[in-house]
Amino acid sequence: MRRTRVMALADVIGIGASGLRAQVVKVATVADNTANARTPGHRKVAAETTSAPAGAGVATGLRHYISSAGTASATGSPTDMMVSGDGFFMVSDGKGNTLLTRSGNFAFDAQSGQLKNAAGYALMATPNGGGAPTPVQLTAEQASSLKVGADGTLASTDADGRSQALYRIPLATTANPDGMTPVAGDAFQPGSASGPARTFVSGQGPGTIRAGYLEDSNVDMATEMTDLVTSQASFMANFRTVRMGIEMLDVVLNMKR
Repeated sequence: MRRTRVMALADVIGIGASGLRAQVVKVATVADNTANARTPGHRKVAAETTSAPAGAGVATGLRHYISSAGTASATGSPTDMMVSGDGFFMVSDGKGNTLLTRSGNFAFDAQSGQLKNAAGYALMATPNGGGAPTPVQLTAEQASSLKVGADGTLASTDADGRSQALYRIPLATTANPDGMTPVAGDAFQPGSASGPARTFVSGQGPGTIRAGYLEDSNVDMATEMTDLVTSQASFMANFRTVRMGIEMLDVVLNMKR
């Protein structure tokens, strides 16, 4: 009989401890969202709890709100871009991997000749002569007079004022964008849960490129502050459960035989 009571108290402590771990994860996601609330193209992440098997407390998972869009902010920079609607920019990580991102704060990198966003990913586009998407390669002169059209055409103006199309920037999406795997720098890797990436021409699919604008983070600060307050309350409730279980267990273990 005594052994059964000890096991029950141990379960109470374990359940409370799982709740503590869940709230630690939740507070960490709130901190990450808050820190990136002003990062262009950043996607909110939320901690979600489910009941663990055999009544062993709760299990915590992360949900990335990849397909939820942020608001538009005008910048006036010709290499700042956002996707209005659905779709992602294709970028290269420099290691042979093609990733998708909504972070369109691209700028000319004089060392590589590429257009890179704040995370260091290089914008990919189709050369004007055709072919597969490849990292955009520009000269300093071309980069000084760039213009991006709504159809994704990346053009530069020569010394005589003539516009020359250099690339066509494609957009890409998947069957289930929220199923993509997040990687560092607000980029995403398509996989089995999302389906393969498929490209489309800007303005001829679910999304259109807008140059001179950036998409804000989809983090809502009011929601984050509310989550923080509720998480703190839940943490204290679980802490009291653990403390009560330990105190009761101590009583049982010190009972006179």
